[in-house]
Amino acid sequence: MKTTPEKIAIILDDASYLIDEMEALSFVIKVIPVTERPAGTYSVLEFIASIDYAQIAFYRKAAQLFLSETTFFIPHHKSSFKPDTISNDVSIVLSELKKNRIEFVDFLKSVPEKQWEVLFTLNNQEYSLFELLTEMIQNERSILREIAERVLAIDQSKANQKGV
Repeated sequence: MKTTPEKIAIILDDASYLIDEMEALSFVIKVIPVTERPAGTYSVLEFIASIDYAQIAFYRKAAQLFLSETTFFIPHHKSSFKPDTISNDVSIVLSELKKNRIEFVDFLKSVPEKQWEVLFTLNNQEYSLFELLTEMIQNERSILREIAERVLAIDQSKANQKGV
């Protein structure tokens, strides 16, 4: 079983990894239509912006509040994200995401070790900081998979068009 410092290091590493993912993604998404929105879903740019919105409006806010409150309500990011309010400039969206993630990870590094396992109630559900951040990371990985699938589909479509 991992110690609390080991678990904190893993979570911080996972949270920081998003920065590397965005760096790698920035090269790939330059060659695809990032604002194209397939029926019933977000564009690639909106998916990226939704990660940043969730981290700022929900996860970081909760992580900051739990240090002073044990029970609170924050509108869930999936119901409050407004994709039509984001910039259409990929570099701006990626830059904001990276800047905000660095700030969030720096904040998390300042949280005392004993606080990481303290339970709090967010939107009538009990969490520890570990559980909250695990949820955030799983959500981000799911979105990154969707982006990767979209990029592959676009790439495949281009390959099929060349073959015709």
